Amino acid sequence: MAIFIGLAEDMIAFNIQRCLCVPLAHISISSDYQFLIPYLALCVRGSYSAHSPDQLRIIGEQSEIEAPLQVIAGTDTTVASFRSVSMYIISNPRVYAKVQAEIDAAQLTSSIVTDAEARNLPYLQACIKEGMRIFPPVTGLFSKRVPVGGDTIHGKLIPEGTEIAYAAWDFYKDPKVFGPDAEIFRPERWLEASDEQLAAMTRVTDLVFGYGKYQCLGKPIALLELGKALGEVSTNCF
Repeated sequence: MAIFIGLAEDMIAFNIQRCLCVPLAHISISSDYQFLIPYLALCVRGSYSAHSPDQLRIIGEQSEIEAPLQVIAGTDTTVASFRSVSMYIISNPRVYAKVQAEIDAAQLTSSIVTDAEARNLPYLQACIKEGMRIFPPVTGLFSKRVPVGGDTIHGKLIPEGTEIAYAAWDFYKDPKVFGPDAEIFRPERWLEASDEQLAAMTRVTDLVFGYGKYQCLGKPIALLELGKALGEVSTNCF
């Protein structure tokens, strides 16, 4: 329960900032569990009213029913990433030692690892990126249809109506993007890469969440959850 409360607090702060345009530094969140649902309800009301305040009004009870979706949505894919990253860390002594050394050096003081603290652990963040790359949580084809008139991709004409998809297991292991050792789990690649290479790697791995209007709306929350959960587990369990 304590981990859930800490996670919910960061999610509340994130959503209040996004929905109500309140600076994060000005948000004070109570750690008492009984206050979590009203704050989450505030997030939902802010999100709805921002679109149509005069036409769309929902009462507090409805807000509280909708609020848990902030936590539940994307659970399966987030847990898949959590399990895969954890597996790669604990099954690789070199990586495990580096994660532990980074955690020890950070001297975290919060009772529960905060989002800000997790984001300030570069090697742990590299492990998360590398884990999602080498073991993508979503491997469906998610094909897209070429619009009327066709399109040109890399100099090749693609007829209209063509369904274009990709093979996730191979797509994220392209040696042209990730280097000749793209088949192995090596978080250091994210810390050693040049700015140009890092940008290219990030553009590719971000496709795990989709692209454009199809991009997962829960991406910031998923990364927040992974950082906090893995930070907490690395601190107290590994």
